Amino acid sequence: MADPQEVAFFEGGKVLFYGRKKVKELNDDVAARMVQHLSKGGVGMNGAQLAKELDVSPATITKAAKRLLSLGIIRKESLPVSQNVKLYSLTVKVLNDSDFDEIRKGAPPTLLKIMTQNLAGNERMALFYVRELQDYLQSLPDDERSKVVTRILEEVTGHEISDQD
Repeated sequence: MADPQEVAFFEGGKVLFYGRKKVKELNDDVAARMVQHLSKGGVGMNGAQLAKELDVSPATITKAAKRLLSLGIIRKESLPVSQNVKLYSLTVKVLNDSDFDEIRKGAPPTLLKIMTQNLAGNERMALFYVRELQDYLQSLPDDERSKVVTRILEEVTGHEISDQD
């Protein structure tokens, strides 16, 4: 099962992958298309199937899969009935436009604006981080939540927040 912190999403023709505390951009068109195709199916596919679906050679799939495997975006497993047949499947959650629309509806506008500005105008990354922050804050006990919010505000604004503010 994927770490809930690991997610991929599409921006233009690129795939942005957030995992292991890093954001990586996949510039490889075939790798991006593999992620997109695998995100639609829910079941794994072998290299020949992916090559046919994406209209590329099996060698091109192997090369793209190697990169995705090294990042931990996909896994490669043998079929139980045949060890020779390997299936590729996603190990991360892929966010799509409707996921971002839903996050946007629940995102505090001021926080989204601040995060978007801090991420060079990349609203999708800002939405992702806002959701992560909201999920984290919801997991905290009520008495801890206000302390964490105060610390975050102090870091964002660059000055100490007192009870009088």
